[in-house]
Amino acid sequence: MKKRKPNIEIGHYRGSRYWGVWVDSELLAVVCYRKGAEAIKSALLDRSRPKL
Repeated sequence: MKKRKPNIEIGHYRGSRYWGVWVDSELLAVVCYRKGAEAIKSALLDRSRPKL
């Protein structure tokens, strides 16, 4: 069975320093820095890849 790649989006809250991470339109996390949001996205994508 083929795994579906999750739809992961990063968005900035206007007027603040906070960034949100959404997975399939569901809020997963709110972080203070974009670098942290990118790290979460990277970790989720690495986990969704099949291991060879």
